[in-house]
Amino acid sequence: MRDYIIRFDSTKLFLAILFGLGMLAIGVYMYLNHTTVDLPYRYRGLFGSTKNAAIFVGVVGAGLALFGARRALNGRAGIVMNEDGFMDSRYLNAPIPWSWINGHQMAETTIMGQDMEVLALIVQPGAKSDIDFNWNYKFNNWVKSDEDQVVAFTLQGLEEQDHYELQTAFNFWINSYSSRRQSSPAWGQASSPGFGRRVR
Repeated sequence: MRDYIIRFDSTKLFLAILFGLGMLAIGVYMYLNHTTVDLPYRYRGLFGSTKNAAIFVGVVGAGLALFGARRALNGRAGIVMNEDGFMDSRYLNAPIPWSWINGHQMAETTIMGQDMEVLALIVQPGAKSDIDFNWNYKFNNWVKSDEDQVVAFTLQGLEEQDHYELQTAFNFWINSYSSRRQSSPAWGQASSPGFGRRVR
């Protein structure tokens, strides 16, 4: 079976780049023209002056634009499933081997007032501690699970995928390594994966 790939949503990346460039332009304009902005009282201690606020807006805008451009140009897909395992380039440094994965589940959850689709992998006992998560997962993935056998990833920012094709790809790769897997606990029998909480 060929690699199954879910790429980053190019529309959202394009909008992120435009928004970042807009913020950068506003920051530069404020800085060069010494535009006076009456900052709310709670922000005055943080920025000190409009000049500092302009620098902050410009730096955040430049960072957002560079982040979007880098992700759009580097050619890496968001999620790849192949013989090496399950790889999510947003949150993993290395693929999760299929021999560690017992199953998966798609779910909808609400995080910070926004409905998000979540992909939860059911892994073998103890395997979670061996997964090579990157800093983005450790600090910014709000759908982390506190269950030892559940690894959760948001599908936010990725292209829409056909659920049947996704299911077929998962079943193919997991079944290919079934001889090396232990039996999977039923999803309904597992306790709540604790989506929406930061778990270290």
